[in-house]
Amino acid sequence: MKTIRRVTAGAFLLAVLGGCRLFTDTATLVVENLSSFSIDVVQIAPPEALAWGDDLLPDTIPPGDSRAFRSLTPGTYDVVVWDTDGGWDFWPREVLGPWERHTIAYPH
Repeated sequence: MKTIRRVTAGAFLLAVLGGCRLFTDTATLVVENLSSFSIDVVQIAPPEALAWGDDLLPDTIPPGDSRAFRSLTPGTYDVVVWDTDGGWDFWPREVLGPWERHTIAYPH
């Protein structure tokens, strides 16, 4: 059993010293729906982007519910949310840090 622990510890140390990343840094964006309408579009884009990214929602976020978007690359993003009544809200320059769970509430 000690041999297995030593081999495992040695492999881990070698991976760390060799620059291997066992876990990638990711961020999570949580969108809470505080409105009386369902949210049907959530888009993010870097502030310097000329166009919005794809809609992140596979379906809708009902009133009073929330949705977590995991495995996002940490960085600064503009966020836009549209509801089924045509309402929308915009969050400029939201910072999503590594391993962070960042929450925005619609409407704000």
